[in-house]
Amino acid sequence: MGCGFWPSSKMVVKFSHIGHQGFQAPRSSAGVLVEAGEIQCRPPKLAEVGEYEVTVSMNGEDFTAEGVRITVYADPTLLSFTPSVLDMRQASNSVEIILV
Repeated sequence: MGCGFWPSSKMVVKFSHIGHQGFQAPRSSAGVLVEAGEIQCRPPKLAEVGEYEVTVSMNGEDFTAEGVRITVYADPTLLSFTPSVLDMRQASNSVEIILV
């Protein structure tokens, strides 16, 4: 994501929806520095699918000027599962899962 980050108990990762009609408040969650240039967080529940800009703050107030864009997709829906019964004692079994 970038460089110049350090371990901080006040690290915040902000998700701002891009191209939304009207106002949608950004959502955020706590971040943890995993290693140089890598921050990990559990993303907040986002109201809509689409593109988001992700920015980081080391103090909870001042965010990076440029962020990373991510795309959020809708949860998949399971349409079918074949076969409906599977004998797990046979190693050669295969399963087909179709998601939309």
